[in-house]
Amino acid sequence: MKKILIAWLIGLSLPAFLNAQDVQGTIAVLDLDPTGISQKDADFLSDRLRTELFETGAFTVVEREKMNDILTEQGFQTSGCTSVECAVEIGRLLNVQLIVAGNIGKIDELYSIGLRMIDIQSGAIVKTATRDYEGKLSEVLVTIIPEIARSLAADQKDMTEVSADSQVTDADNKYAVVVKFGWGFLDYPNKLNDQIDAFAASENGIRLANFPQHTALTIEGRYLFTPDWRFKIGFSFENMTSSWLNEFDRFPSEIPVIKNLTDITLERKFSFAFIYIGIEYIFWQPAENQEWYVGADIGTFSMESYVRYAYSQDLNPRSEEQKNRYNKFALKLNTGFNYNLSRSFYLGMELGLQSVGKYDLTSEAKPVNFPPELEPIVFPQEIPATGLIIQFAAGYRF
Repeated sequence: MKKILIAWLIGLSLPAFLNAQDVQGTIAVLDLDPTGISQKDADFLSDRLRTELFETGAFTVVEREKMNDILTEQGFQTSGCTSVECAVEIGRLLNVQLIVAGNIGKIDELYSIGLRMIDIQSGAIVKTATRDYEGKLSEVLVTIIPEIARSLAADQKDMTEVSADSQVTDADNKYAVVVKFGWGFLDYPNKLNDQIDAFAASENGIRLANFPQHTALTIEGRYLFTPDWRFKIGFSFENMTSSWLNEFDRFPSEIPVIKNLTDITLERKFSFAFIYIGIEYIFWQPAENQEWYVGADIGTFSMESYVRYAYSQDLNPRSEEQKNRYNKFALKLNTGFNYNLSRSFYLGMELGLQSVGKYDLTSEAKPVNFPPELEPIVFPQEIPATGLIIQFAAGYRF
């Protein structure tokens, strides 16, 4: 996954980012508390407010009759319910996300309406709307009420869409497939490069190319079983390959280590596959479309050791190719950040500390008359695979 792959996945994500539409929040409207007007007129205005909120397309509105039936079944009396706490209790009984409560009053020819939109889960007032109007009550009905409904819906619709796009705890998005690409900074390339430097600094040595660090590719499946915890299930695979190749067509004959050797080719490669299960915990969400997490993976870390050499000694060609596989238990600790582009797609970055230990390579066969000065480089006795993994990620939830 890294650079080119991430760019491809970003392009793949953009259409889904524009796909959040027709997202509705459930809302109930308590009858307006009247002052200076009749309860009948206040109830009529309350019904009109429900209708206008529904017409905005931002809400699923509970009808008055259904609301009254539920509250009656629960034995709840709405009369005198003017506090936020009381409104929240009604909202929980109705199983809605939001509730609107307020009052309408009249002094002389001036009508005043004050509304509060309350989030049931948090108990917080998320929006207020206040309007004063001098004129007829009928004009309040056809002008002010629709205006207030649009005002409540405008910000709420945007908020609902963003929340739906970024929220990862929805029951419809429990599964995810993640692709990661990055680099692995393991211990062994540094140790082999130290041997190369020592050989180059020796009296009869020459400069050889250094071993590169790894690229790391991971494909991972995830299952969200609570809003904060993820279990990595399915098939997850991590592959890292580090290779080294040197070819020489001639050497100065005065260098004893390679005296009588010509046409030397040395190739060394170490490949790793990590099959694991793991768990992650979301410990911080600074915004609804952002999340920070920590996690741990355990599994089998398999290494394939490959060596190929070919050279001529006193005009006698020699060549051989070896492959050996080793397995070890591995533990990996992760921390990372995800940014939700939409309800389904997200990008992220992950830092992992991989603890594997050392692979023993002393049993690998060495060629006859192979230069001993090159043996620590081409035939190391051990390969320590512990190190740091840095990866960028792109994920799809479904």
